Amino acid sequence: MSDRLTADRGVVELIQETAVRASKATVLETKEPWHVIRVAKPDGAIETLEPVPHVRSHEAESLASLISFAKSVCAGKHGEHANPVVWYGVKEVALVVDDETRRDTVHLLLRWTSQLQSLVDAAGKAFQQESFIRFLRVEMAGALDESAGLIARLRTIKWVRGDDGQATVEHGKSSMGRTINAAVHGVDAIPEEVSLCIRVFNAVDIRTCAHIRCAIDINATEKTFKLIPLPMQVEDAVEAILDGVALQLTNELKDIPVYRGKFE
Repeated sequence: MSDRLTADRGVVELIQETAVRASKATVLETKEPWHVIRVAKPDGAIETLEPVPHVRSHEAESLASLISFAKSVCAGKHGEHANPVVWYGVKEVALVVDDETRRDTVHLLLRWTSQLQSLVDAAGKAFQQESFIRFLRVEMAGALDESAGLIARLRTIKWVRGDDGQATVEHGKSSMGRTINAAVHGVDAIPEEVSLCIRVFNAVDIRTCAHIRCAIDINATEKTFKLIPLPMQVEDAVEAILDGVALQLTNELKDIPVYRGKFE
């Protein structure tokens, strides 16, 4: 801030020096802010010189901070004639302090939590038994309803192969050929689907979790597990939390237009 202030003062001094040299004007002593210059020209006319301020882009750390700033704009604390507007989408919430000049903005970036990102990154990845248990226990900590005891049941699974001459495609059983089958002992205790309750955004005051349904795919041939979010579950989870953000914006900023979209 001090470097910018020094630079701004340098610009003002240059404008002042240039104006005086070009027109032989006299700089007047005033009670205006330091960046406003009034000069008296030889013909008696008074001219006001004011440099255009720097474009400012702030990053808020919470939705509450952005809303508080927006309210201060409405109260005239950032210019008497400011015309604020808010845009929101899946990537950010953006407050434009004055929609006419569009120079000053405040942004709240809507970043995914590491847990949601881990789930998306692991979608369709084949886990060995122990690594799958570790993923659920560590990466998905707090998201899985352990009252059902899924992790404990996964620990008891045993892999077997036999020459029973059957060919099947079921949960936990897959054909390896016409005469050899792989199967899983204990698979009946493993659900084909599980619901994870995951916090979507990492903004400090957007802490609501969303339920994401995932299929558990067991490959007895490869002795692997996959956790696959069902179609549109992640997208719907993001939209559900975003709907709450939009509701809070419209309820608290009744004097400011709120639009769904991307500010550019």
